[in-house]
Amino acid sequence: MRSQRLIQTLGLAGKPDLTILSKLEVSRVPVCKACGEEVDELVSVKVDGKRKKLCEDCAEEIRAGQAVAEESEAVIQNMMGFRGRR
Repeated sequence: MRSQRLIQTLGLAGKPDLTILSKLEVSRVPVCKACGEEVDELVSVKVDGKRKKLCEDCAEEIRAGQAVAEESEAVIQNMMGFRGRR
């Protein structure tokens, strides 16, 4: 039933089976959300409280940037004498 609706939606009703199969068997290649490149595998990384699926190279860059931000925040807090919640 579902496949019949899909065939009608695609406008393939009454067409040969090979035409239908060629339209339905389109393989989807994962695409990185940061760089837009097609990759073999995506990695899930938390960025600003949200999960994004990125390629390994972009994920590594994001992780490195987050580590630098955490370290710099810690240094600033130490300079200002921050002791946590009061």
